[in-house]
This record gives sequence, structure tokens and C-alpha cells, in this order.
Amino acid sequence: MALSASDLPAMYSLLTNSLSGDDSVRKPAEAALSQSEARPGFCSCLMEVITAKDLVPRVDVRLMASVYFKNSVNRYWRHRRDSSGISNEEKIHLRQKLLSHFREENYQISSHFFDYSWHLWQSDVQTILHGFSTLSESYNSNTFDQHQDELYLTCERWLLCLKIIRQLVVSGFPSDAKCVQEVRPVKEVSPVLLNAIQSFLPYYSSFQKGHPKFWDFLKRACTKLMKVLIAIQGRHPYSFSDKCVLPTVVDFCLKKITEPEPDVLTFEQFLIQCMVMVKCVLECKEYKPSLTGRVMDENVVTLEQMKKSISGAVSGVLTSLMTSERIVVLCNILIRRYFVLSTNDLEEWYQSPESFHHEQDMVQWTEKLRPCAEALYIVLFENHSQLLGPVVVSILKEAMNGCPTSVTEITPGLLLKDAAYGAAAYVYYELSNYLSFKDWFNGALSLELSNDHPNMRIIHRKVALILGQWVSEIKEDTKRPVYCALIRLLQDKDLSVRLAACRSLCLHIEDASFSEREFIDLLPICWESCFKLIEEVQEFDSKVNILLLHLDATFLNIFKVISPLLLFVYLIAKCHKNGVCCVFIIIMGILVICPLNLCLAFD
Repeated sequence: MALSASDLPAMYSLLTNSLSGDDSVRKPAEAALSQSEARPGFCSCLMEVITAKDLVPRVDVRLMASVYFKNSVNRYWRHRRDSSGISNEEKIHLRQKLLSHFREENYQISSHFFDYSWHLWQSDVQTILHGFSTLSESYNSNTFDQHQDELYLTCERWLLCLKIIRQLVVSGFPSDAKCVQEVRPVKEVSPVLLNAIQSFLPYYSSFQKGHPKFWDFLKRACTKLMKVLIAIQGRHPYSFSDKCVLPTVVDFCLKKITEPEPDVLTFEQFLIQCMVMVKCVLECKEYKPSLTGRVMDENVVTLEQMKKSISGAVSGVLTSLMTSERIVVLCNILIRRYFVLSTNDLEEWYQSPESFHHEQDMVQWTEKLRPCAEALYIVLFENHSQLLGPVVVSILKEAMNGCPTSVTEITPGLLLKDAAYGAAAYVYYELSNYLSFKDWFNGALSLELSNDHPNMRIIHRKVALILGQWVSEIKEDTKRPVYCALIRLLQDKDLSVRLAACRSLCLHIEDASFSEREFIDLLPICWESCFKLIEEVQEFDSKVNILLLHLDATFLNIFKVISPLLLFVYLIAKCHKNGVCCVFIIIMGILVICPLNLCLAFD
């Protein structure tokens, strides 16, 4: 006879009695539970006890229920000769209940949930790989059609189990970054997840045309597997640093970034996750050697000493894994391959320069391949600036020598120069030790602006970026030419270039060493360019950026620009439905800067 909700009080009573120290109470309860294991509904009753935190206040009872639940699943999930096992309807109910409860806070209970989910996940992955092998070898797809629906359902269940495993490992255990307590499932799960990725990837290209449904699954599976590894590393960095996990995962990711197979090179979402993993490891503070000294009592091993010991060991592993040669290769590939604008990028730019500007500027770095490569490059350079400084300068000189300023065609050389300019812009704070901005500006950057060919918008936009990023390195004798260059870029034919120049001008005017004397006569043309730009742009973000430049410029001489400022307010209100918001920003800006200018005027 099946158990039902009406049996819950009796089940709770048996579980409570099974914890008793009195044998006369405990043994009959254990016997009754053992006899109930094979009955339909037993696992469902246990699940209700486990998840009913309000109704079952005793954690030890919930824990005992989870132990019985795990054992019952192991024994009766598959049909047995001596038992009907767990019915398909009950299995569906248990999966749904487990999914809704995967944020279990008690790590002892979550560990039993993990064992169940992990067992099912491993079984399914073998079924999927066997099905994929059969599918790829089948010349006549009709012979396998009847099994494809069942295989796809297994794939979906596998993804569901992966989601549960992720939450149980990440949220079901205290972070070892705080307690330095090993999380056993991390070392058990991570190598198997990586192995699953390596097993799935060979089918990526072969399924793309012949089996689009399973190709879509492969894309989701490989991407989600990498995301799970990233989440585990972030939550449990010390457990993840095990010699069986961290070196193999990082080595795999580095190889996929630097030496990807042709089909993987087009799998951008997967490459993004590989880059995110490497970046997270390079940034992880738990993996950096501690600079703190010893404590007075060396006989007592403190938590900080344990962290310091692990960090030192991991630092050594990463040093041996990321050799100088490998770091240089990675830097070169990030710049030469992943920074270079693609045909699709150029088409998007041509179709909508304004949208392209904001997409490149404001997109989350984990969403697109180039911003992700740029983020990884910046962290890599920060960690190895002395090694990579000369390398970046060498790439920059090579690119400039290979593409003179007179070039007008969009050649690989021009795209490489654009990528090299970007690489130099992003790490200005370190690269200034290896590159003189004055020589670079006079010898190359200023000359780039003399070429007005439409294709030069690619280089002009990057020059505008450089002039803004390197603001702190611009000496007094170079300020005036730089201001003039930015004003010229503010009048460029390409909207994306003008918006980039607008932002860089803001950075200069806001800089503490900004020279009002060198810029004051450029104000009229700056305002005029802003007026023209505000009428041309469509997106509200663009209007706000232009507004900020106008306010910064207005700060220089508030009393001479009241009329232009009022005109500016009118144009924004007229051109955009959110103009009222911009007007409010302007008024607040005036309220902030007017008192200071009044003080200066009457000083």
C-alpha cells in the first residue's frame, strides 16, 4: 500500500524515535522504516520531511530523513526483481521537489542531495555520450529517429541535474575562503565536469548541420559546464586549488584560448567562459602570496597561517603552469586575434555608428568575446607588467611600421594597428614606463588625423580613446596639441569617433592638471560641435555624454555661456522624450558650479 500525505505524522514520529538513545524505542522505529522503504511514496514522504523546515524544526530529524532518502534512491531508483521500485510519476515529483529546494542551507543535508543528483548526472552523461556516438555513426538518421526523443529528454534531465549540482556545491557548503575547510565534492565534481566538456566538444562541428537540436544542446551544455566550474572556483577557491583540479582546468582553458580547433574558434560563448575562468584565477586574492609576517606564537596554527600556506602552494603551481613564454604567447594572441575587428563588427559600425559606440563602451565584458579578451588582457598585464610592457610596445611599433598613416584600405595591417592602439590605451598606467607619450603623439597619433579617408574612422576612434586614457601622462608642452586634436576629432564625419572624442574631452577637463589657459579659446568651437552633435544623436546615453562635456566646459566661464546653455537645454528637451530628465541634470549642474564661479568672479 502506497504512503501518502496522511502518513507524514507517523513518518516524522518514526524518524524521531530512530534517533532515541533508548534501544526499546529506537529499534522498533528502525525496523518500521526499513519495512517501509520498498513501499511507493516512501521517498516522497521523506522529501516532505526534509523540505518542511517550519513543520520539522529539528535539524537532526531532517538529516536522518535525508540519509534514508539517499539510501532508498540508491536501492530502488532502478526496478528490481523483488520490488516494483520507484514509479516514474514519483521520480518526476522528486526531481521537481528537489529542484525547488536546491538552496539547502544545511551542508550535511545538501551533501546527501548532492550524492543523489551526482549519481543520476553521471549515469545520464554516459547515456548521452553513447547516444551521440551512435548518432554520429548512423548514416541513415531514420533508423535512430525513434530513440532521439528519448535521448533529448535525457539531455534535458542532465542539464537539470547539472543546475542542481551547481547550487548544492556552491550554496550547500560554507565557502572555504572563510573557514578553510575542504569541500569534498569540489575535488570530486570538477575533474568530471571538465572531462564531460572534453567529451562533448568533438561532436560540436559534426552536429551543426545534421542534428541542430543536439547541436544546440552541446552549446548550452559546454557553456554551462564552464560556468559551473567558474562558480565553484569563486565560492570554494581553496578546494578548487587542488592539484587534480586547478592546473588541469586552467591548462585546458589556456589551450582553448591560444590553440583552439577551427570549430571551437567559432564557439564564442565557450571561449568567453574560458577567458572568464583564467581571469578569475589570475585575480583570485586567495591565490596570491601573503605579505604578512609570522605571529608571535608559532606553535599555534591560525586560520591566517593556513590560508598563507595554501596561497603559497597555489602561487607556485600557477607560476609553473603560466611560464613567461606562455604569458607572452597569450598576450600576443589576445591582441592579434581577439582585439581585431571582424567583418561583422565593421558592418554593425557602418549600419549604426552610435549603437556601435555604446555597445563597445558599455556592454558587459562577459557578454561578448572582444570585451572579455580586453578584460583578461588588462588583468594579465597588471600581474606581469614588467614582462609584457616591452612585448606590447614591440607589437605597437610593428603595427605602426606595417601600416603607414597614408593607408586608406581596410587591410589586416590597419586592423592590427587598431588592435595595438587599443592594447596600449587600456594599460596606460603601466605602459608609460616603456613608451613616451610625447614622442608617440608627435610621431604617429597626430599624423593619423591628417588622413581624412572614411576608412580611417577605425584609427581615429582609437586615437580619441588613447588621448583620453593617457591624460595623466600628458605634459604641459603637449596639452595644447592634444586639446586641438580632440576638438578636431569632435568634428569628425563618423558619429562613433565624435562620441569617443566627447568622452575623452570630459576626462581632460575633469583632470586636476587641466590647463584652462590652453583650452579657453577652443570653447566656442567645442560648444558649437556639441550643439551639432546633440541634434544628430538619437540615444539618450549619447545626449547625457554630450551634456557632461558641455557642463565641464561651462565650468570654465559660467557667465559667458548662459545663453548657449539655455539653447542647449531647449535642444535636448525638443529632441528627446526624456529631455526633462536632462534639463534637471543641467539645472543641478548649474547649481553646483555657479557658486564656485561666483566666488572666483568676486575674488
